[in-house]
Amino acid sequence: DLMTKCVPGSLTNSYKLGHAVLCARRENSDPVLAVKNAADAVIVARGKVLDVPVQVTDAFARGHVDVESFAAWDAARPCHRIDIQNEYICCRRLPRAADHRRRGEGNVELGAVVVTAPHLITILDNDTGFPITTEELRAGQRVAVVAIRAPTLLLDPLALPVVGPAHFMRAPEYGGITEPVFPAAE
Repeated sequence: DLMTKCVPGSLTNSYKLGHAVLCARRENSDPVLAVKNAADAVIVARGKVLDVPVQVTDAFARGHVDVESFAAWDAARPCHRIDIQNEYICCRRLPRAADHRRRGEGNVELGAVVVTAPHLITILDNDTGFPITTEELRAGQRVAVVAIRAPTLLLDPLALPVVGPAHFMRAPEYGGITEPVFPAAE
């Protein structure tokens, strides 16, 4: 029965990711980079959690988390907003964090969508590589936002209405994963 109810390879992939994090920590290397390499994932942002306004309504934890980049090369200091409905549903790039705080919640311009469900949006502790659930998020945490590609089974046009962003409130249409653009190494 398990073979008909689960996405093939999910337990193996979970083990592989956990093993990669533990090996990276043992070798004093970057556990977030280990997750990226083990899962062929995209590191969307590394930064500090600014705000986590989440409320429980209709048995769902709904809200968002704002993460301000602490990348030294990024003078604009962008923010990323990750929408939450028990899970991380959609990640958007916002304008500069300073502008975001000055304008206040009601006037935030939602930026370009970076990744949506059914791809896995995960927030990891930037130092340990351990996942941070929506209930564990706190302002001031140093985190990495990572996007892991969904299995092709979940990207099927028949599956998207059930596991894609249209299934969740306030989410945009499915658009895949947008690769972040980093400056060329000098």
